[in-house]
Amino acid sequence: MSEARETATLGGGCFWCLDAAYRDIEGV
Repeated sequence: MSEARETATLGGGCFWCLDAAYRDIEGV
């Protein structure tokens, strides 16, 4: 089985705010 991977580049004002927002999203 091959493993597919996608990349997203996100920008925001505060790393910790984004970390909290994306922490619960599977695969992030």
